[in-house]
Amino acid sequence: MDYDEEAAVNYQPDATPLYVEQAQHKIEQRLQHRDGIVGFGITMTPGGTDAVVVYVENREALATLPRSVDGVPVIGEVTGEIRAQGD
Repeated sequence: MDYDEEAAVNYQPDATPLYVEQAQHKIEQRLQHRDGIVGFGITMTPGGTDAVVVYVENREALATLPRSVDGVPVIGEVTGEIRAQGD
């Protein structure tokens, strides 16, 4: 599968190590019910390290995120509210 995107680092999801997926699951369990948290994913830092990305509505929610989980960096991204199209 080819993923062409205009991100800072081209991410290849098929190469995600299990420990990164486990870290994502762990942070989802911790944060999914908090106000201002709207989504989770896996990405890479600009330096090429696997990381968990947490999408948040605002800077207040961003300030509550941990820097890492089980040694995996956590990157917060302010997206605003995410809604399905048509809602």
